[in-house]
Amino acid sequence: MGFSKSGNTAYTEGANVARFVADAINGKKINWVSPVTFCLSIVSIKPQREISLVSEYKYGPKGETDFASTETDENWKGNLLGRYKAQFSWAESMYSGMFYN
Repeated sequence: MGFSKSGNTAYTEGANVARFVADAINGKKINWVSPVTFCLSIVSIKPQREISLVSEYKYGPKGETDFASTETDENWKGNLLGRYKAQFSWAESMYSGMFYN
């Protein structure tokens, strides 16, 4: 597949596959859902700053894979870095999905 090899992409792709299998077993229509790539680089701890990217995927007319719905937080010179605290939101969602749902 033309998807990122990140852990977050694998995690969301695995959740999608589980949903597809459950839908197939229950006779429901299977609708493709893009995995989500989340890439994060922590630049500094004090102050907290990161560069992050979140993206889904789309298929082109010849079946090629490309990014879609991409959002980045890479304005590292403007003091806006980490304004969304992406590292904490990502960790909370992953831990919730792995251990509590």
